[in-house]
Amino acid sequence: MDSQDLHDTVADHVNFVPLRDNGWQGLPDLPTAGELNPPWSSGDISQTVMGVLGRNDITRAYGSKDHYLETHYRLNREEGVAFLRSGVREFKEQPWMGDTETTMVYTKVAVKGYLMSALGPVCRLQFSTERAGKRIQWSVSSRLTPGTVVAISTATDSFRSLCSTAVVMGRNIEDLAKSPPTIDIKWAETEQMVFDPTEELVMIEARSGFYEAVRHTLVGLQHVARSNSPLLKYLVEGSMQDNSPQFIKNNGRMDLTSILHHIPDHGDQRQEILNKYSNFDVRGGMPNEIRKYTNLDGSQFRAVHRLLTKELAICQGPPGTGKTYTSVQALQCMVNNLTAGMRKNPEDVIVVAAETNHAVDQILTHLIKAGVSVVRLGSRTRDEDIKGFSLFNLRRNVKSVQSRDYNNVNAARQRIIRDIELAVAEIFSKELLDPSVLHEYGIITKDQFDSVSGESWGWIPAPGRPNGIMAEWLDNAARDVQIHIKQSVFDVDEPLDERHDGVDTAEWELDVDDPTNDSSPDSFRLQGRFVEIKRKWGGENPESLAGNTPMLLRHLAKNDLWDIPEKWRGPIYEYWHKKLLDIRSDALLRLFANYTRICNNLKISGWKRDVECIKTKGIHVIGCTTTGLSKYRGLLAALEPKTLLVEEAAQSREAHIAAALLPSLQQLILVGDHQQLVPHCDVPGLADGFHNLTVSMFERLVEYLHLPYTILNQQRRMIPEIRSVLNPFYPGLGDHPVVMDKTLRPDVPGMPVNLYLFNHDWVESIDLESFSKLNTEEAMMVVRFAIYLLQNQVRPEQITILTFYRGQVKKIRKLLRQYMLPLFGPEVHRGVRLSTVDSYQGEENDIILLSLVRSNFRKNHAVAGFVGDMNRSVVSISRAKRGFYIFGNIDNLASATETSRFMWGNVQRVFEGLGRYSPAASSLPLRCQNHGNITYAANAEDLQTRHGGCFEKCTGNFQPCGHQCERLCHPMSHDKLICQHACERKLQCGHSCRNICGDDCHCEQNCAQFKRLKSLPTSSDQANSVSRFQVANSAEDTAVNRWTNWQPSSDRVLERPAPSMTQTVETNTGFHDTFRPVRIGQDGQRLTGRPIIVVQQQARSQVQVLDKEQQQQNGISSNESGSTSSSTTQSATRLQAPSSLPQQQAYLSGEHDDSSNHGLSDAFFQKVTIRVKRDRVPNEWEVSSEDDEEDGDQYTQLRSHNEDVEDQDNDDCESDLITF
Repeated sequence: MDSQDLHDTVADHVNFVPLRDNGWQGLPDLPTAGELNPPWSSGDISQTVMGVLGRNDITRAYGSKDHYLETHYRLNREEGVAFLRSGVREFKEQPWMGDTETTMVYTKVAVKGYLMSALGPVCRLQFSTERAGKRIQWSVSSRLTPGTVVAISTATDSFRSLCSTAVVMGRNIEDLAKSPPTIDIKWAETEQMVFDPTEELVMIEARSGFYEAVRHTLVGLQHVARSNSPLLKYLVEGSMQDNSPQFIKNNGRMDLTSILHHIPDHGDQRQEILNKYSNFDVRGGMPNEIRKYTNLDGSQFRAVHRLLTKELAICQGPPGTGKTYTSVQALQCMVNNLTAGMRKNPEDVIVVAAETNHAVDQILTHLIKAGVSVVRLGSRTRDEDIKGFSLFNLRRNVKSVQSRDYNNVNAARQRIIRDIELAVAEIFSKELLDPSVLHEYGIITKDQFDSVSGESWGWIPAPGRPNGIMAEWLDNAARDVQIHIKQSVFDVDEPLDERHDGVDTAEWELDVDDPTNDSSPDSFRLQGRFVEIKRKWGGENPESLAGNTPMLLRHLAKNDLWDIPEKWRGPIYEYWHKKLLDIRSDALLRLFANYTRICNNLKISGWKRDVECIKTKGIHVIGCTTTGLSKYRGLLAALEPKTLLVEEAAQSREAHIAAALLPSLQQLILVGDHQQLVPHCDVPGLADGFHNLTVSMFERLVEYLHLPYTILNQQRRMIPEIRSVLNPFYPGLGDHPVVMDKTLRPDVPGMPVNLYLFNHDWVESIDLESFSKLNTEEAMMVVRFAIYLLQNQVRPEQITILTFYRGQVKKIRKLLRQYMLPLFGPEVHRGVRLSTVDSYQGEENDIILLSLVRSNFRKNHAVAGFVGDMNRSVVSISRAKRGFYIFGNIDNLASATETSRFMWGNVQRVFEGLGRYSPAASSLPLRCQNHGNITYAANAEDLQTRHGGCFEKCTGNFQPCGHQCERLCHPMSHDKLICQHACERKLQCGHSCRNICGDDCHCEQNCAQFKRLKSLPTSSDQANSVSRFQVANSAEDTAVNRWTNWQPSSDRVLERPAPSMTQTVETNTGFHDTFRPVRIGQDGQRLTGRPIIVVQQQARSQVQVLDKEQQQQNGISSNESGSTSSSTTQSATRLQAPSSLPQQQAYLSGEHDDSSNHGLSDAFFQKVTIRVKRDRVPNEWEVSSEDDEEDGDQYTQLRSHNEDVEDQDNDDCESDLITF
């Protein structure tokens, strides 16, 4: 593609204009006023809409390409519009309504100005949330998510005739938290722009129907209607041809060595194999001989051949069969052939897409590990490793020749911004309009202008009132016309909602991959110059005079404005201002339209720059979501990819993939499983058997049109017992030998069986905030069982708790925090994964605990909800590798809907056949690891009474206290448990400890002496023992002035008890460990001592405080050091420094008994300065404590009595400073 073709291709997408008056191809990208506010009565809306939509028959071919595209266009557009249209109708009928379950209302909406961003002019609105009736938690709320379409009308019209459409662009939490909150929106049409800041508006938002998820897809379908694709014969006609793509027909020779994983090392044989398969013609199939040298199983091998050689390549991968692995093998082979020059254009790229960001990141991660060069399109990947491969970072690291063109366009954009600022300043001012402006635009006559243009009569305004001749003329009729919003204060927080559930809204938060966006990828705020539109003063306009146009016109005809009665001056001034705004609005709209045009040119230049960057860096794979395929369609079209691979294709809507059929595409690869999650749909009526919006392209082609495909048939995830649960749904699924290896998949510790169905009749309930289902007793059982597994040494990251409802997720999370966190601490608590089933497709774990929730027979009828959905249920039962435990009312689910009966009835029969389910007495079998005893738990209380073992009594002892353990049998070692015996320690204050042995000591009398002593580091086991404190580990700590995690490995160099056995003391800086220089965090974690600054020193020293008797014996006093004066405390302590400690470490140790405090204050342990000569070890130190008169703080200095160290002026003697 030459430069002109590149420009034309990109410009065709950026400046795309629908075909006017041509049905669906003529509709704009955003909903029209007619769609959101139709002139129909509420009763016939649904019939009219459904009549236009028609039927989507998935069982047969479409009549034509246009029929196919229009069907999916209208279905997707309706799904994005339906809820907002319903909200507008509801508000129009009840303008006083508050927020409902489906609609959110924002009142007192007003324009604050326009942000001149590189994406176009963005209107900033202030608004009130008074109709919510609750306090909005903006940091966790999904209100006004970027990409949300809103409907706007004036407060006086309230959608009776006026309706404008806008899309939310920027969402900054700080702006939303202000009073009033603000949001950035972009009007659907330039003509809809509102400029008057005194115009009160009302705004409607729907809780469901995320329009941005379909917006770009709709435009993409309109593009496809104007082009041709060799792939449409399969999608429209249902062609059974199994053709190869054109590039394979042209040259079928490929390098297959990337799928040869273990070639013999014998020189000649190895080279012979490499020569044979480095240039192999794949058009005739692939010989079985290759299987001897590959890790691919037979079905994967056949699937890779299909993916490499077929125009439409479909691969179904049941759970655990390695769909992603198969895709990666095929992609790696394709990329190798690009770089090896097998294709004519080495700059070819392959596009890889998936429905969710997580799935895209997952396959890109595998490709990166395989050495493939990739770039990630899309705004907010959560994978830190993938962020480095984003287009934003690629663009920043590559200098492009297109940058000059981009900068020139950007300069033109800045010039128009200045013109807009001048135009706005002329109309809107903090003061009243100048009569000369009114005369210039012909709003008042020359006589009228002359009547107010003479000298002022010396009128002096009151404080806070407007100034000027117009203020003098208006006098008391001048009023503050700003819209003031006083936010209502609510005591109740708005509950977290579940809107957009199933839609990956992160794709739309802020378009960091828009070529015009140069802000940080972590920023939520749009960048640009803000043009404020502010009008403070206007004229009083009483309602009693409103509508009296004849009288208004009569006064307007007077030549002398002073002859106009005072009560009419306010209305007349407002009339003038409106007329000026009407006159200047056309000019403003032209400026904004021109600005939009330049921003589009900026985007064109940016995408051309991105194309050059991608080619310069030699990128071969581009990853994005399936919605991103249309969002970045212009960029992708310019790159001319020939192959598109869609991972988890059965979860993507047909329209998303159809809209991505670029003219350059010769091959479409669909990898997925239509028996797992299906496309999401917000509108129930569109998911039925008439419209079939939840039937994917993958499912339609495989299940209904029976096009050729390959199915993977050997799973490598589940042990055979767990896999057998899938037999009714995947009858041909086999096991790879790896799943039978007990060293890789050992039995679940503490359990006699690796899978079990725990049946119960505990009744479900409803979360009153989110109206989601939950089951409290079931949630408690699951949490207690997870705790039991942890007690049996199962690692937290090996456990995943799955459930179908967010209400149950919320309940389980609360119980985990309540019961697991205190027992095991935050690290273990965070390690256990909790997720909904919908969010867990493509994931796996060693042990899965599945909570079914539903248990409620209504009028003798069982109710399953979407637990009865077969696709979700298949996902839920296929995630476990070696342990799978179901908790639920299986009788309810196995007798509910027909689908639920088939699904859960089969599951029930498999468990029963395996002896892993007892319908008579529901209890969970447990096995003691210590004694081998089998016990049973019928409820959460049964699990709570155990400690991970059986009912025999433990015979072990705690160390170092020696107390005997009084717990029941437990597999956990005693050093991880807390001794519950009464503490027998005698404290330094002379009183006894009142706490249990394993807790921190506390004086039973809570005496003043204990309070003083506890601020000093003291020993935990006897009053006169020595406590040692590590000052610094190494010079690597240099200049680190912050807290860092304490490393237990430091205990190896000192003799001190384990952290769990040492008491803590409370000081003015928090809680401290008595045996370590560490603080205790709120979560119980040890943190390093005080902030330290360390300069590297080679001294090996330990300083020890000597008591006063030793000072006298050695003849050392404070006077000898010369360090004391009249302003200092007359006390000194001599220190000795043995030299037997390791390099790079310094220690302080001291005896801390009540009889001898050595004159050291609490500040001794807060600020100590040690000066150490680098090439010598000091023999002794002096410690003196003195009061600093300047700041009142106490500090301690340690000075050496070694003469060499004292010589601080010697150039050869460098000292190091250690401060803590």
